[in-house]
Amino acid sequence: EVQGSKVVIAAIDGPPALEIADIADAAGLRLTAMNVSTLALTNALRESGVWKTEEEPTVGIVDIGRNTTDVAILHEGFPIFARSLPLGLDKFYLSIHPETEGLPGEDAIREIEGLLEARDSDESTQAAQAWARRLHQEIKRTHDFAQREFECGRLQRLYLSGRGARLLSLSASISRQIDAPVETLDPFGEKLALDESLAERRAELTIPAGEILADFSNRPASVNLLPRDYVRREARSKSRQKLIVTAALVIG
Repeated sequence: EVQGSKVVIAAIDGPPALEIADIADAAGLRLTAMNVSTLALTNALRESGVWKTEEEPTVGIVDIGRNTTDVAILHEGFPIFARSLPLGLDKFYLSIHPETEGLPGEDAIREIEGLLEARDSDESTQAAQAWARRLHQEIKRTHDFAQREFECGRLQRLYLSGRGARLLSLSASISRQIDAPVETLDPFGEKLALDESLAERRAELTIPAGEILADFSNRPASVNLLPRDYVRREARSKSRQKLIVTAALVIG
């Protein structure tokens, strides 16, 4: 906090940011902003209406994605500490099924759920349960650091989002480990009715939903990390387009 204002510090290295921008260009897309997932998650949680900050000032949100897992601790409406971990659901699945081609589908979620609930000791079961234990440890470590450095108090609730939010046994085990209720975050609530094919995957859309909802929020948590070189390049491109249009009108 600086002079009464909440300040969020976020950064990304220039080369990776430019690489993302170049990929977007190659796909015919023009970027207008580049945010970080923690702030998108914060917006999604705020706009969902489920977080009552007066009753539960300190909460966590864990987004278990395909390749990484984001863990954020929020206090009184704002993120105070966050980490990104190499513990994505698909990344784990591919480690036990390296022969898989393309993105793992629905079968991967069902298989991992079964491994987490299994009582045998085969190699895949042990690997899945070790992955879950590591996730428990990292959530606890993240909160312990935030509690020590920012004096935020104990976690009163944890929200799960991302692809891994569909692992019900994982949700239950996390709740036991942190001694706090865990619930799956629906970023849309009753605001948007999704197609039936997407209905059960609402939690997977939390990060893009949070970024979209920021446009309609009175106090969005947002930064713009677009590389300066990209912004300049886009400005030059727009200037050239205007000149071409002007010239065409004059000649016409």
